[in-house]
Amino acid sequence: MIDYVNFSDFNSDSIDKQITLTFSNGDVMTNTNIEQEAFQLKESICSGEQLEFGACEASELTFTVWGIYTSHIGQTVTATIVLDGDVLNPLTIGTYKVVQDVASADRTKR
Repeated sequence: MIDYVNFSDFNSDSIDKQITLTFSNGDVMTNTNIEQEAFQLKESICSGEQLEFGACEASELTFTVWGIYTSHIGQTVTATIVLDGDVLNPLTIGTYKVVQDVASADRTKR
């Protein structure tokens, strides 16, 4: 289990969840930039049929943002969530390296 003071509130639909993405170049994205229902975290020890020694996989964070026009490939991004306005106890999801950053055809989303 995750050792987090507000973890019991995490799965509640009625709790306000504010996501913050902080990039290594200083850019910060919040819920206002993140497309609704487009934030996904995938974690797996091993996606094969059986667990194999040395077959650990990295976590994958996928999201769509709008209003951002520069690429962030090669940078690191730290994702945190603040539950119910408790800014003193943010939940850090993790730090990830940006490996793909593709603009949409109309260049409004990445």
